Amino acid sequence: MNVSSLLTEQKEQMNVIQRIGKKSLAAVIMLMIFLFTSPVCGESVSDTLTSLLNADFPYTAALSLQFVSLPPYAEERLNALNRLLDHYSIRVCDNGITSQMNLYCDESKVFSADFTDDEEHAKMYFSFDPENIWMISHQEMEKEYSSQSAIIPLLSDGQETILQSTLLDFFPGDHDFPMQQVFEILQRIPVRFSERLKENAIKTKIKNAGTATLKKTLSFSKEEAEQGILQDILSDLQDASLKKQLFGWEFIGKQQFVFFYNDLGNIIKTSYSGQAGSAENRSKISLDWILDRTDQRKWDEIHLKCDPVKGNIRYNLTLTKEEITEDSESEMHYVFSDTVYDGKSKTANQKKADLYQKDSLTGTVYLEKKNKDGVESLQVEPDIKISSAGKWEGKTGMIFHHENMSPFHVLLKMNLEQGCNPIFPEENTTVQIQWINDEMKESFVTDLQRKLAICILQSMLLLPEQDLAFINHEMDEENWNKILTLVTRE
Repeated sequence: MNVSSLLTEQKEQMNVIQRIGKKSLAAVIMLMIFLFTSPVCGESVSDTLTSLLNADFPYTAALSLQFVSLPPYAEERLNALNRLLDHYSIRVCDNGITSQMNLYCDESKVFSADFTDDEEHAKMYFSFDPENIWMISHQEMEKEYSSQSAIIPLLSDGQETILQSTLLDFFPGDHDFPMQQVFEILQRIPVRFSERLKENAIKTKIKNAGTATLKKTLSFSKEEAEQGILQDILSDLQDASLKKQLFGWEFIGKQQFVFFYNDLGNIIKTSYSGQAGSAENRSKISLDWILDRTDQRKWDEIHLKCDPVKGNIRYNLTLTKEEITEDSESEMHYVFSDTVYDGKSKTANQKKADLYQKDSLTGTVYLEKKNKDGVESLQVEPDIKISSAGKWEGKTGMIFHHENMSPFHVLLKMNLEQGCNPIFPEENTTVQIQWINDEMKESFVTDLQRKLAICILQSMLLLPEQDLAFINHEMDEENWNKILTLVTRE
């Protein structure tokens, strides 16, 4: 069979899937594919677990899904969908470098996918494609996500997701993330450059932090900025992607830091001003970071303003974060908002979280994005029991909403515990490396989805007939026979 006829046949197979079952079959297949997202398509299930649970590596997790509401399906159809989903679960094994994800139908494995990563590349291996290891560079993966702005929202936790930025350091442990790393770097600056600080006695009230009685100012000349003094200061950053992007910046002209101290000698406010950016986009940056940190309470308030000097990107950020810890109980309150204007359109984001931890993690995380396409939001409601043995068990509700659509409500059930040892397949005479470049990314994802769909279809045909009510609803015998023909040919 030649390539042209093969592509024609594959296209016809996808057309069959899309036509049959009044979209019910396509809907449930795409749901499974969504749960088993490849890193090429976005954040993987493993990444989401790590973000949500802040899991210590290595860990093993099991996930399953139920719908509370899914317009336009009424209760009877929704129950039929949930009966079908009851058979499926995703099991994840992750050691921080390599992960394996398996989709199960009851106790039978439908397919598996292995992922591993190094500083430059990501590798993927799929059980339904046993002859190939797929490889893509981080640079290729980041193309569609890279910011056109000269400004990275550095103090909103870099490029991490809202789940990371609200939950990542909520739990005890030494978990690095950019906001904490930047805080530590700022604290070290007046110690490192103590002999260059200009001191002034003051008496200034700083809202939410108390009264500042001493101000210390540190300035770097244009020449020092050009010689890389800021890059040197930022060299302690552990976040590799953020560090790489910042080291690509140029810091232009005078750079200034101002530190405000209270009577106890603690920094309660840090300010920065200067120009920085890339060759295409450069911004005048002003930063104010107000903080009040004790053993029981941590308060951070950040205001970042970036006005364009070169280019059209204008960026503003406001963040407040309060953490309260008493004995074995913790709570966190987080409010974040930012706006980006690129000269043509504006995008606004809001993120809020109120989280509580004792024996269980409960609360609410809310995300909202507003741009020219409308307003969309996600509300996350965790209810996860945490044992002293490091086992997590519970459920997380997720409510998705777009202003042009009715909201739908998903319940993700999860079970997580420590320990696993995933091993990525090695290249050999029967398994070859295949590179994914920009030109083939779309076709790779399309083919991946097609193969996933076939695997899921094959597993469904082994289920009891009564549990297939959702997909064969109003389906005639001709279309059902097409399904049988399709999956038996693969």
